[in-house]
Amino acid sequence: MEGFEQTLGAGTLLSIAAGAIALLLVLIIRFNIHAFIALVLVSLLTALVAGIPTAAIVQTLTAAFGSTLGGVALLVALGAMLGRLLEISGGAESLANALVAKFGEKRAPLALGIASLIFGFPIFFDAGLVVMLPVVFTIARRLGGGLLLYGMPVAAAFSVMHVFVPPHPGPVAASELLGADVGMLIVVGLLVAVPIWIVAGQIFGQWIGRRIVLPVPDILSGGPREDSADPAPKPSTVILLLLLPLLAFLAIAVFLYRGLFLDPSELPSALIGKPFPAFSLPSLDDPERTLSEADIKGKPALVNVWATWCPACRHEHPVLNKLSEAGVVIHGVNYKDQREPAQKWLRDLHNPYQLNIEDAKGSLGLDLGVYGAPETFFVDAKGIIRHKFVGTIDERVWRETLAPIYQQLVDEAQP
Repeated sequence: MEGFEQTLGAGTLLSIAAGAIALLLVLIIRFNIHAFIALVLVSLLTALVAGIPTAAIVQTLTAAFGSTLGGVALLVALGAMLGRLLEISGGAESLANALVAKFGEKRAPLALGIASLIFGFPIFFDAGLVVMLPVVFTIARRLGGGLLLYGMPVAAAFSVMHVFVPPHPGPVAASELLGADVGMLIVVGLLVAVPIWIVAGQIFGQWIGRRIVLPVPDILSGGPREDSADPAPKPSTVILLLLLPLLAFLAIAVFLYRGLFLDPSELPSALIGKPFPAFSLPSLDDPERTLSEADIKGKPALVNVWATWCPACRHEHPVLNKLSEAGVVIHGVNYKDQREPAQKWLRDLHNPYQLNIEDAKGSLGLDLGVYGAPETFFVDAKGIIRHKFVGTIDERVWRETLAPIYQQLVDEAQP
């Protein structure tokens, strides 16, 4: 909201927020207004009371709704599809039968809660609840007693895991802000989450479930499953299906953990040992002149990809100036940049490049497999790419790593 400045104090804004929550509850509980409609009405009223300009209210609402929907819609949709698959395949009923047989009918709510605690470790609250609902519905239909009796332990289990235990976003963010050890946070989170689940999910769930008997709805499940000649999947298959998010999470975690120990300057390039890509682009120094791959042949050279929008390039530039003064042949590729700012950059910071290729559209960068800037290619006298370095060249990197590579190319070019 450009130009808008909030003039209300923190106390006033907190009072408005509290009033909005109270009004939302009254509309939903007392007047039975649909939650979505109530949320929209209260949001509009809150925006007006908070002093947000009328012209910006709709834009603010749609932007906030769109960002929230984009964050959770796919997650919930996939969870709903997984839950529906469990329902129509008989997997929910198979798992329900296994839980009841293992724990007994009287301890079915406990069994559901424990299963949800396990599944709640990797699965977010909303997706996990949607996935487990078919199992809850199946047991509630079979044993009777109403939805709350079986649903409260499940909802409480996913809730406490989501609030207190990593890798869920809230605990992870808190550990980052406070500098807490994530491993210790998992232990402490479980010590806090489990007792809260026992009280809120098991004890309170048993109490409220016997006093308020809610019928099992048809939402998400499409109603009771029709009889089918196809055999239901085994409980072990259902558990494996429900654990797929955990397996995916672990696979991603292993991949990211491995990536922490990779040197970004040693990213592979399929062009090593191959000729420099063909191109025909204008010279940044003389736009009337057209440069090609033939112009970089004859002497070993560094081909440095740079841009004025690249902060690391500014840090690297003085080192390139020193190398150029020392006789190192350097050509530049001005990557996805604008001509006038790039020319001013070279005038102000000096020009270390013997040739400067203007790659405004990034076509040469694409052929080179450029990840970003700066990147530097070592090209021999025959125009063959021999090495690629990703990142900023400083004096230590040049001295310890890159200077021997360049010297080898120079020695090879000697008659």
